[in-house]
Amino acid sequence: FPFILDRVDNRFMWIKEPMIKAEHEVSYYFRNKNVLVTTSGNMSKLAFECTRKATGIDSIIFASDYPYESVADMMKFMDSLDLSPEDQEKVFHLNAEKYLL
Repeated sequence: FPFILDRVDNRFMWIKEPMIKAEHEVSYYFRNKNVLVTTSGNMSKLAFECTRKATGIDSIIFASDYPYESVADMMKFMDSLDLSPEDQEKVFHLNAEKYLL
């Protein structure tokens, strides 16, 4: 979904009915931590980078999608990403603790 945020914002701009129009653009809710995204089963560097750029690292939470995906494969994928130790901590536990506890 993050890769189409600009298009969604554009389409929602056309909604004129105040009863169904959101107060902000859809991307606002993604960028202001109202939507969290997991890595669940997605091992695409391009998708991860798109999500990080669209939502920020503070909105991403690690998940493996076990038993449908291998936890070991997900961990290899996460290790292959260019994440600072601080960003790794956010994705692996701090973001979940901050928003879900």
